[in-house]
Amino acid sequence: MRRLRILTWQTHGNYLDYLSHCPHDFYVLSRPGRPPGYAGRCQGRRWRANVLDQPLATLRGQVVDCVLYQDDIVADWNAAFRWVNA
Repeated sequence: MRRLRILTWQTHGNYLDYLSHCPHDFYVLSRPGRPPGYAGRCQGRRWRANVLDQPLATLRGQVVDCVLYQDDIVADWNAAFRWVNA
């Protein structure tokens, strides 16, 4: 299987940590000030190298294979869906 580029939100650190043991790249959305759901690679945790910060402002046009929704608190999911692979 080829390595996938997965876009997601950091809503539960342990869950994302467990996922990151898969041989795929996880692009985690972030916003300035790191509000809930947009913490990106938040500090205080030792993330694996395949967990990458993806600022929301630079999302448009990024190519991903999968969008993984973990929580319904993410208000911009529609925008994310429209912007990736554009």
